[in-house]
Amino acid sequence: ADDVRGTFAGFKTPEVIDYIRKLGVSSIELLPIHAFVQDQHLLEKGMANYWGYNSIAFFAPHPKYLASGKITEFKEMVAHLHNADLEVILDVVYAFFNSCPDKARFFASNNIALDRSRFLEIGGFDVTFPLAAAEDRDFCDRWVHSGWELHSVPSAVVMHFHHMTLRKFWRQQYNYGRGAYQYHHLRHQRKSGRMWDDTRMHTQLPALLRISLRSLGIRTRIQVLALLALWQVANTLGYCRERLLRTKAT
Repeated sequence: ADDVRGTFAGFKTPEVIDYIRKLGVSSIELLPIHAFVQDQHLLEKGMANYWGYNSIAFFAPHPKYLASGKITEFKEMVAHLHNADLEVILDVVYAFFNSCPDKARFFASNNIALDRSRFLEIGGFDVTFPLAAAEDRDFCDRWVHSGWELHSVPSAVVMHFHHMTLRKFWRQQYNYGRGAYQYHHLRHQRKSGRMWDDTRMHTQLPALLRISLRSLGIRTRIQVLALLALWQVANTLGYCRERLLRTKAT
C-alpha cells in the first residue's frame, strides 16, 4: 500500500516477503536505517541525503522509515523476516568520526575486532572509566595516537540492540556524559586531540537537521526534537557531575 511504501511496515507485508523468497535469496542487507541528519555540503546546495550515510544515533531507527511512528515497527519487521527464514544485515556507517575511510577514528566496542596481543599491548579498555561509556572512544583514540590504523570491514556484521524506555534513554545519555569527561580529560593529558574535534558536531546539528525534520509529521518532529534536547541535557549533566566529582577528589 502507498501509505506504508518506504517504511519498515511496508517491508514486512506478505507480498514483499513472498517476492523476496521467490528470488531465492536467504539474506537481506539494508542500507543505514539508523537516525541520520543531512550533510552540510548538501544543505548548501538545496539537496538531501537519501542514503542515510550520516548517522547520529546507531540504536534508533530513522523516524521517516516508521509508518506508525513507533520504534517497535522495526523490531516487528525483523521478526517477520526471521520467521520467513531470511537473515537481516544492517549497514552501519560512522559518518562523522570516519568521514575519511583511510583515517577512521572510532568504532563502538561492539564493533571492534583485533588481535588479543595488540589489545593487551595498548592497555585494553581503561577500567578507570566510571561506567561503560566512552571507554571505546578512549581505546580508539589511544590506538590511533600510537600510530596504528583503524579499518572498516563491511562484511563483518554484528547485530546489537536492546529494549529502550525513556528512563533508560536518559540514564544511558547521562552515563555517556560522565564517560565523556573522563575521555576528554585523558585526551588532554596525552595531547592526542582537542575536545572541539568532537563537540563541533553539536554546532552543526541545527543545519543538518533542517531538511530531515521537514519530511516528518508534526508529532514525530516534536518527538525527535524532544529526544535530542533530552540527550543534550542528560549528556551535559553527566559531564558536569563527573567533573565535579573529580574536582572534589583532588
